[in-house]
Amino acid sequence: MTCTSTFVSHSIRTGIVVLTLSLGAPSWVAAQEIETSANVTLSSDYIYRGISQTNGGPAISGGFDAAAGVLSAGVWGSSVDFNDATTMELDVYADYSPSYAGLDFDFGILAYLYPDSPKGQNFVEFHGGASKAMGSLTLGASYAYSSDFYGNTGEAGYLTLDASWAVNDNWSLSAGYGQQDFYQKTKGGDSYADINIGITYSLSGYDLDLRYHDAYRLAGVTGSGVVVLGLSKSF
Repeated sequence: MTCTSTFVSHSIRTGIVVLTLSLGAPSWVAAQEIETSANVTLSSDYIYRGISQTNGGPAISGGFDAAAGVLSAGVWGSSVDFNDATTMELDVYADYSPSYAGLDFDFGILAYLYPDSPKGQNFVEFHGGASKAMGSLTLGASYAYSSDFYGNTGEAGYLTLDASWAVNDNWSLSAGYGQQDFYQKTKGGDSYADINIGITYSLSGYDLDLRYHDAYRLAGVTGSGVVVLGLSKSF
């Protein structure tokens, strides 16, 4: 939610995710080739589900992933600013991503960690989703659930609907709608919805993304929109 130059080194992180995939794994998994990748992003803001995680300021983030067939695992980190001593977010995740009947599925677990937080902010989410590619158009939906969401706000769920359209090899358009629901109102959670729409230019492993984000409280109070520019590099 809320993950960077305080990163663990590339070699250490890659070793962590490779071990996650190989230790104790069935022989058919261990026999598959493990592919690794990395990414780094500079952005004018870090928006998570419609809300800035850097107090409206810039962010640097990056991650490392390893995949063996339908199994994958990784780590991702970013700078954050919560107006307290918290300066970074570190996410650790694992996924199972099979395909069936023309649909691509994804099921997984994600731990959001805040190593230098002065108060307990860590939480875990389980998620599941499916997407369908129809030529240059891809539609998807997913749902994430936490038994105790960020800030000890109790049970919470997040539903997302998204679409992307590859205009050509370099340009793409994408948009998404999300709804964050808090199921235990006595713990202070305030349900809301968020949207994003943007355009991305990709070339030689670089992605330049310009995106509009906004959040709306379901009680009727409108949030304020923000435009974010991000430059990413994949390795």
